[in-house]
Amino acid sequence: MWKHLIDNAIRYTPRGQITVTLDEQGGRMVTCVTDTGIGVPTDELSRIFEEFYRSDSAREQV
Repeated sequence: MWKHLIDNAIRYTPRGQITVTLDEQGGRMVTCVTDTGIGVPTDELSRIFEEFYRSDSAREQV
C-alpha cells in the first residue's frame, strides 16, 4: 500500500514537491504523504484504496 501511495504521488506530481512524514501520536505511528500534484476530488476520496480504481482526473492526466 505504501509503495502504491508514493508511486502515485510521484506519477501525478511531474514538477513539484512530495513530502513523506512519520510522527508518533498517542503511542501510534502516523504517516502522511502530501504532494503538489493534481489531487483527488473530495467525492472520490472514499475509493482511493480500491484495487485498480483511478479517478477521472487521473485518467485524463495519463
